[in-house]
Amino acid sequence: MTKYDDAWVAREEAKRAFMAENGLYSEEEEHSSCGVGLVVNIDGSSSRAVVENGIKALKAIWHRGAVDADGKTGDGAGIHVQIPVNFFYDQVRRTGHSPREGELIAIGQVFLPRTNFAAQETCRTIVETEVLRMGYYIYGWRHVPVDTSVLGEKANATRPEIEQILISNAKGRRNLRTRALRHPSPHRESRAGRSGANALHRVDVLPVDHLQGHDAGAGCCQLLPRPDGRTL
Repeated sequence: MTKYDDAWVAREEAKRAFMAENGLYSEEEEHSSCGVGLVVNIDGSSSRAVVENGIKALKAIWHRGAVDADGKTGDGAGIHVQIPVNFFYDQVRRTGHSPREGELIAIGQVFLPRTNFAAQETCRTIVETEVLRMGYYIYGWRHVPVDTSVLGEKANATRPEIEQILISNAKGRRNLRTRALRHPSPHRESRAGRSGANALHRVDVLPVDHLQGHDAGAGCCQLLPRPDGRTL
C-alpha cells in the first residue's frame, strides 16, 4: 500500500526552495517529459508484488508512449526487473542440465527474424560460436512465450522472434565478459553479414548474480513508458 510521507514532501520542498534561491533551478522550467518510474521494496527483498505493481503503474501511464490509431500498436514500452535467478535455474534444468548454483550465469536476449527459419539458424550459430570462442558453456536455448492477442496488426507483422540463450560461467570468472557479444568486432560483423546474419536484430547478454531475485519476483522494477522494454 502506498503511503504519503509528509516529512519527505517537506524535505523536498525545502530543497527546491534552496535551489531556486541559490542555484539555477527554476520551477517555471519544470515540465512533463519522457522518463522512468521505479517500484521497489525498500528493504531489498524480492517479491512478485513488485513486478505486479510495476505492470499496474505502467498501464496507468500508457499515454506517455506513442500509440497507433489501432489502439494496440505502440513503441515498445515495458519494464526492467532484476533477473529471477531461480526461474532461470528451472529453465536450465529443462534443457537437461544441472545449473551451477551459487555462481554467475548469463542470459542472452536474442531478437531473431521471425519468418526466415534459415536466417534464424544462422544467427543462433553465430551467437553460439562467439560464446564458445570466449570459453563459456551453453546450457541451451529458451523460446520466450508471447501473447500476440494484445498486439496490433502493424506490431504483429513486424515483431521479431525472441529467444534466450542460457550460458554457464564455465571459466569461473567473477565477472562475465559479455561486451564482445553486444559489440562484435568489425571483422566478425563482416563475416556475419556475408553469412546472412545481418538479419540478427539484437543480442543483449545479461550477467546474473546468484544473490539477485528469486522465482518470478524482484526487489525493484523500472518502468519504461518509452521504448526498450525487456521480456521474460
